[in-house]
Amino acid sequence: MRPKILCLHGWGTNAEIFQIQSRRLAALLEPHFELVYINGPAEASPGPGVLPFFEGSGPFYGYLNDSSAAAEEAAGGWAEGDLDKLVSDFRREGPFVGILAFSQGAKAAWHLLRRLEEESAAADAGRSLVTPPNSQQRRVGFVVAVCGTAPYFQSAPTADIKRAAAAHVVTGVDTIHVIGDDDLYRAESEALVGFFDAPSRLAVRFPGAHHMPADHAFNASLANLIVHTFDAT
Repeated sequence: MRPKILCLHGWGTNAEIFQIQSRRLAALLEPHFELVYINGPAEASPGPGVLPFFEGSGPFYGYLNDSSAAAEEAAGGWAEGDLDKLVSDFRREGPFVGILAFSQGAKAAWHLLRRLEEESAAADAGRSLVTPPNSQQRRVGFVVAVCGTAPYFQSAPTADIKRAAAAHVVTGVDTIHVIGDDDLYRAESEALVGFFDAPSRLAVRFPGAHHMPADHAFNASLANLIVHTFDAT
């Protein structure tokens, strides 16, 4: 049985669209992994570049409201129950060895891992020596964040974002940050790197905008890097 990777789409798309967007990389990963695509918990309007190509392919989904600083600061931008639903989907469809996430999906992956860290710490604090570990605890070893957006990026200047990242860093997960040179959200992709533990993160860049990389050679190199990262965890 192949190990599973959870695939999280961007804002205003859905699992089926992300399968199409990631098909070049997926074809190289599928001999090694089972890719599991899920929809975000919140219905959304079509995201950037979705129309007219994916006209009629809705409904469209997202994760959290980060349209403004105030919106994202309210409960982290999550509507009541939406992060719980993502955690529930993670547990129902897993276990997962990794996460492949695009755009807002990468930010959602960070929130997911933070929640799982908190739950794991709480479980550890209350666990007796004879109680076996919870089989649903986090097993994710790596995250691949493609053109990812950063938590609370609109809420503060760069210096404050760096302090927020340092205060809320996710540890124990290898990360590969795929950053487009011409991406409108490149600054957010760069900032997202700081929200993960420094010893286990890597940034790679491609000559493109806010989309999944299309170049075969780049995807082949990225797929090899993902496989190597998994083998090393």
